[in-house]
Amino acid sequence: MKLLICTQTVDIKDSNLGFFVCWIQEFAKYCEKVTVICLREGTHALPDNVEVIALGTTRTGRAIGLLRVCIARRHTYDSVFVHMNPEYIVVAGILWRLMHKKITLWYVHKSVNLKLRAAVSFAHNVFTASSESFRLRSNKVRVMGHGIDTEFFSPDSNVVRGDWMLSVGRLMPSKRHDLAIRTALREGKELRIAGEGPERERLEALTRELGARVQFLGGIRQLQLRDEYRKAACLIHTSETGSLDKVVLEALACGLKVRTNDPALKPLESEDSRYVRDHHSLQRLIPALLNAMQHILNPMLRILFLFTNSREEVIFRMQAGHDADTALHGMNHLPNAEHLTVPPQSVRALWFVPRLFHYDFVIAQDNLLLGYIVSQCARIFRLKTRWLYIAMTSSTLMRRHAAHPIRLALLKRFWASYTRIICISSEQIEDFMRLGIPRERLVFVPFGVDIQFFKPSCVSSEEDIVVSVGRDAGRDYTTLFKAATCAEHSFVIVASKRNIPSDKPIPVNVSVLYDRPLTEVRELYARARFIVVPSKDITVPDGSDCSGQTVILDALAAGKAVIATNRAWITDYFIPGQDLVVVPPNDPKALVQAVDLLWHDTEKRKRIAASGHAKVVAHYTTKTFAEALRRLMNSLI
Repeated sequence: MKLLICTQTVDIKDSNLGFFVCWIQEFAKYCEKVTVICLREGTHALPDNVEVIALGTTRTGRAIGLLRVCIARRHTYDSVFVHMNPEYIVVAGILWRLMHKKITLWYVHKSVNLKLRAAVSFAHNVFTASSESFRLRSNKVRVMGHGIDTEFFSPDSNVVRGDWMLSVGRLMPSKRHDLAIRTALREGKELRIAGEGPERERLEALTRELGARVQFLGGIRQLQLRDEYRKAACLIHTSETGSLDKVVLEALACGLKVRTNDPALKPLESEDSRYVRDHHSLQRLIPALLNAMQHILNPMLRILFLFTNSREEVIFRMQAGHDADTALHGMNHLPNAEHLTVPPQSVRALWFVPRLFHYDFVIAQDNLLLGYIVSQCARIFRLKTRWLYIAMTSSTLMRRHAAHPIRLALLKRFWASYTRIICISSEQIEDFMRLGIPRERLVFVPFGVDIQFFKPSCVSSEEDIVVSVGRDAGRDYTTLFKAATCAEHSFVIVASKRNIPSDKPIPVNVSVLYDRPLTEVRELYARARFIVVPSKDITVPDGSDCSGQTVILDALAAGKAVIATNRAWITDYFIPGQDLVVVPPNDPKALVQAVDLLWHDTEKRKRIAASGHAKVVAHYTTKTFAEALRRLMNSLI
């Protein structure tokens, strides 16, 4: 998305609006381009994809400047986000509507005036923090929660709290700092008041009259405010605005206890920083705002996932809690997404072509010829359908057919026709580029697994076994068998008969289970000391491009340490030695040494498991994969 933001001030040092710089930074993470129009530009350090434009000093000059910028930059934005200043929409709303720009307003205040009414009439959506923070009735209103930067406003266990109270907010009658002064006096506590405003002289006079111990901090910067939240004994909230005050949430985010006079906010007195992270964090709000804006731009994207094998049974077992959603590639996390089973390399697949043109996006990992036909027809007949190809075995195909120029040329022609190729490793991108696929067609999206299905067991059931799982043709169980013969530990392998034929000699300390359901695999992970994932060398054209990837992610999601054959994709996701242990391919000696070391070093095993688990949960889930797909599709509209 390309976004135009209109706000009052862009200055990290501003005591009232300094927080909005963090909002802009968060928007920039998800937007291709962000243009910011403001009345005053101060200190900031914004990313390269952000442009800040300050308007003139007079009202007339600002209005003319706003219209000029909106026209001159009309190709650099498709949506407008106005923060707390409906005047921008009053001036430019008609122009934006004529240029077919989508207009949204963020407004959190109890006042309702003619300017606000006019702005709402032009806006497509109005975002607010709570139902009490926007008093004008409209079906355009969307309650989104507050946007507290919980990475900045956070507890610090190293800071020792004092015994004074804190009151935060502009010094104006509705904030009722006088009640906070009387409360602190009654309890014999010192009070610190952070904020500036027209009530200061009256409040200082009241302090002298009562003999209260009050320190007026004035308007302070965000960094100083965070320090006050971390050092105070409690926040006294006496505001009578009637809405959810963000200072309450900032205080909670910093671990500060809150006392409030507002009956509606009383339940928050028992909450802590987790509540703010879950319901009112900036990191949650900005994607939600962009998602809502994207729905205005594209009311309903029709998305089809194409599979070569039916996913009905997977969906049924997943809903019953008996299977992971990994095989759905994020489909279940994308609203309105549908799925279809089309056999690969079959003439019957051509019968599905007309049906596919009903969709905006078709997402597939096989059906190369079908993808080529759909892509070419869409291009020739100017149809909206776009083909997104998830590369799972592309590099393997290139190596397998390296000695066959005609086959390679056909593969290149197929892949080059697709709208985008989704690569799950940087090595795939390099292979495609060597083949001649333009870099702009290639997108790196880290793969994700079902962390809920594989979450660590609450009760430890660890046994003295090493577990290895995988039916991919790229598994190297021959090397694992050689290592097992030199080890004293017991191994349990879950594979298919194509990996390990039933007549293949198996070491006495190795048990092989064939084609077990994921519920049993999950139980094995819980019982294992750690997991071993041996893969063939990358030069062997067998299996998937990122052999072992799903099992490694699953095992780490289950909280188990992993030893894996070193493959190029691993460094795209993890730090070897910190998040998992890697060994060279085809090296039984190195593998058995790694197994022995991890078997006996309990602390290292726990440390690696914890580090790898945290990384998977944060970055490599089916939800993050689906979100990346959603952003990609939105960028292509």
